[in-house]
Amino acid sequence: MSKEISFLLIESNPASQEKFTRFFNAFDVGNPVLIAQNGEEALSLLNARLPGGELASSLIIFCPVELPDMDGFSFVRHIRSDERFSNIAIYMLGEDFNDKHILDASLLGAKDIFIENNITDFFKNIASETGFSWRLVG
Repeated sequence: MSKEISFLLIESNPASQEKFTRFFNAFDVGNPVLIAQNGEEALSLLNARLPGGELASSLIIFCPVELPDMDGFSFVRHIRSDERFSNIAIYMLGEDFNDKHILDASLLGAKDIFIENNITDFFKNIASETGFSWRLVG
């Protein structure tokens, strides 16, 4: 039986949350979208919703490089160190990246890293990389 894909957006800025919501709507995303304000809230949400790691492979996380309480790389490192969440797909977002950011994200196990201004390409890449289209069950 297939499981519905869910999304977790970690974003504290209301304007950025709204931007993502507009793009989810524009791409006709009907999948559940959860929003965490920071890394700690995202970790708490994961522990509450996936206490044994069940359904972790049906979750996609959008994680900014810059977070209010920890950097995105620390968040990814924390997720990857927990066996329950090792199958979660994590896509990192930011304003600007250098080669070290890209290498670090890759080494930590992020699926990809995107510049937030290229959000349309970001959504197209995720759909293509995951092998499903929006409103699908994974």
